[in-house]
Amino acid sequence: MMRVLTLFIFCLCLSMSIHAQSNSSNPDEAKRWKPGFIITLHDDTVYGKIKSLQFLDTYYDYQRKVAFEHEGVISEYLPVDIKLFSFDDLAEKNREQITLEAVSDPREGGGHIFSRILCNGACRVYAYTITLTRESESMMSTGKAIAPSLLATEKKYLQLGRSEFFPLKMIGFKKIMKEIFVMCPVILARLENKQYTYDNWKALVQDYNCGICK
Repeated sequence: MMRVLTLFIFCLCLSMSIHAQSNSSNPDEAKRWKPGFIITLHDDTVYGKIKSLQFLDTYYDYQRKVAFEHEGVISEYLPVDIKLFSFDDLAEKNREQITLEAVSDPREGGGHIFSRILCNGACRVYAYTITLTRESESMMSTGKAIAPSLLATEKKYLQLGRSEFFPLKMIGFKKIMKEIFVMCPVILARLENKQYTYDNWKALVQDYNCGICK
């Protein structure tokens, strides 16, 4: 009976956490709802508010399920339910438009996720953030119950057209890019003379999208 009650309380807290609206009396909760929109599977654009992600979120990950408020009603969407969602991040000094598209999960080879679009065009770059917990050294040495630290790692993936995803990472960058852009002598030459490196991968993608290989 106790286990059932505990599970019920957990689910209730989770539901309250996700469904707290933009007009919440808690200012920290209210400001998480950003003006934005979703694009449905029928290519309809619906405007409303998107619940943004916080680093310390435990139960909410908009890469797996996003909360969307429209005319005071909150709906939750999985990556199979909509094409993408986008919102304005007004907290930044420079206003930033953040867009996540529903794509095949490049890590698992199955299922779908909402992945942030870093570059758009014939060559796209997506980002997916993985948050892991790590026990601190002090906790392991003292044996005291100290909350574990959180580690957020962003994984980037490159895609040409609707081909497979290729990892975009520092180690092996030159080799991987040569395999992807083998059809483009200009890019191959610039990779060879280190004009394109991992630190300026955006230049490579932008040049390709501008037609450098035509």
